[in-house]
Amino acid sequence: MTDCKSVDASSILAATSGNLDGQLFQTLTNMLKKVINHLVTYPTMGNLGYTYGLGSSLGIFLGLQIITGLLLATHYIPDVSTAFNSVEHIMRDVGFGWLLRYGHANGASFIFLLMYGHIARGLYHQAFRNPRAAV
Repeated sequence: MTDCKSVDASSILAATSGNLDGQLFQTLTNMLKKVINHLVTYPTMGNLGYTYGLGSSLGIFLGLQIITGLLLATHYIPDVSTAFNSVEHIMRDVGFGWLLRYGHANGASFIFLLMYGHIARGLYHQAFRNPRAAV
């Protein structure tokens, strides 16, 4: 079994060097070394964990709520006499309308779960106290 630390960017691309031009191979090797170096030496916070992505997940789900809400609004009729029929139309006649409606309804609940988790993470790590810097 090979040790992962002994593998570097030049050994990864060494097998393909015969098929590529020398200068192109050198350029690709240098680019790969920069990417690997950036990924390995990227500065991160000390409290990086599973809950770190809650804020960005909250933004993604908010975007999905906006998109599904706009798509549902194109078929919904806000009138007392036709509102129920328009919802039935969305559920039965619109392609994947049921998925849009249920995704929109469940996404709203999931946004609250993510928001509470995001707030709880900030309180747990005391992100509101000074100094507010990456540790």
